[in-house]
Amino acid sequence: MISATVAGRRSGAFPNTAATNRPLPRRHRAGVPWPSVRLVRDHLDRILHDATFTAVALAIAAGWSLYQVALGIADIVEGLLTHYPSIEYAAVNGQALTWRIGQDHLLTIDQLMKGSVELCVVLLAAIFISTRAPARN
Repeated sequence: MISATVAGRRSGAFPNTAATNRPLPRRHRAGVPWPSVRLVRDHLDRILHDATFTAVALAIAAGWSLYQVALGIADIVEGLLTHYPSIEYAAVNGQALTWRIGQDHLLTIDQLMKGSVELCVVLLAAIFISTRAPARN
């Protein structure tokens, strides 16, 4: 009795028991997507066709990436204007793209590169979405 209840075989043990106990298909034809893949693709297409949602999502992503670019520019200015007492200590700050300028200044473009890559990805996503969107009259 306990094993039947745990396995979910007792009638009424779980809701919609007939749907959950269906056997999975053993083979699938090559080149034909699974029904769940088609369903997810249809839902994504519907979301991408919603102009308001897409515009807001792209605006948020573009704003965040522009903020990251601005942080990168601020890092460059800060590194060039700050006098570090020990360049070796400042260079081991965890930023990969950092170079020493003069005796006690640093040029750090790590954050600027991250922001630029994020902005490029957002722009590519916007181009991709605009080419997939159907023509509106």
